[in-house]
Amino acid sequence: MGILLLLGLALAVAGEDCFEPMTVFPHGEVTCTSYDGAVGSSCEFRCTDPKYELVRPMSTMITCLPSGEWDKKFPCCQKCRKVADIVIVVDSSGSISRPDYGKMKNFISNVIGSFEDDMVQFSAVRFATNVDTRNKILFGDYGISDMVEKVELLPGPGGKTALGAALSYTRTTMLKHHNRPEVPDMIWVITDGDATDSVKKAARLLRKHKVEIIALGIKQPGEPLSIKQLEEITGNPNNVIEVKGMESLKEELRSRIVGKICKFSCLDYPPTTAPPPPPKCDPNPSRPPTGGSVNCDSDTADIGTKCDFVCKPNSQLEGPKNAVCEEDGKGGARWSQEAKRCVTPCKPHHPPRPINGEVECNNEKAIIGTRCDFACKVGYSLQGSEKTICKKTLNGKAEWSHKAPTCTSK
Repeated sequence: MGILLLLGLALAVAGEDCFEPMTVFPHGEVTCTSYDGAVGSSCEFRCTDPKYELVRPMSTMITCLPSGEWDKKFPCCQKCRKVADIVIVVDSSGSISRPDYGKMKNFISNVIGSFEDDMVQFSAVRFATNVDTRNKILFGDYGISDMVEKVELLPGPGGKTALGAALSYTRTTMLKHHNRPEVPDMIWVITDGDATDSVKKAARLLRKHKVEIIALGIKQPGEPLSIKQLEEITGNPNNVIEVKGMESLKEELRSRIVGKICKFSCLDYPPTTAPPPPPKCDPNPSRPPTGGSVNCDSDTADIGTKCDFVCKPNSQLEGPKNAVCEEDGKGGARWSQEAKRCVTPCKPHHPPRPINGEVECNNEKAIIGTRCDFACKVGYSLQGSEKTICKKTLNGKAEWSHKAPTCTSK
């Protein structure tokens, strides 16, 4: 009887085994203390492909509980397919010490370095009592690698927290410079305290223009930080991340921020149903440019496929140069851009040289924008326009703006 009682107690402590963990972790590796799901066993996950991020970073290590369940959901490795223009709005107020400000800039640089140039472009503006319009970094100023270095050079800290003014400046200025049409706009706010001005109207106008806002609030000892205000800015509580102190700006948080931007998600493991096939775009962008063709880096049109629009020699491409297959937010996929047309050069290829005169053009191909200037020899005067420019007409063709002049004897 005593032996049976002890055996029953041992079984009660041991509990039920969990379902067996995965032994293959795509784009990464998994190491488990037991691969049969024994109670108390644990598994550690990491992504080995540098282009992939660990989704659910809180699940780096999972453990089988006596209840027969894993303590966390299984993670996965995913590559960011997000195409976006992102403005980073940086708090540089006086509540941040100089060493902590350095940590914050380093963290921002690490997040920027997680993306690729052809998918995401960044700009940045800092604020304190006023918006720093002098040291702003605009879209198109730098690629990813140079942007990382420039963020580290942002001046500060010191002053109040005029976040509302910074959001207004972002809408009126930052999002107007080299902003790519048809590419989603995002704002990442990073702050350690309550705004000292009103943020409600500025944030509402941004969201009205379909700008998504993500906020990272860093709670400093003795400093007020209103999560309600950050939710008011983002319009979505799920887009607010709160951490305690600058010591939280580590790899795990970097992965969470990247995940918020990229909209990562993992399928449940083990799957209860067969996973749906990943979304794909139409075989090619909706149409190649009129008079041109389209070249894609993949025939499968998976998410991330890039297609370049190409015109025939001596023709000029009007509109975007390429399109990327991206998720449409509804479970499907779409091309980020739509081709327009290839415009043929002006005819004649160059305006005729006036008798007793000269013509000089700034481009030998006579494409749109080419300018040709006319001049007469000494003793002759020019009759007509001194210049002509190759311009596009309403029917998509190209024509010279003026006829060639003549040179007459004085």
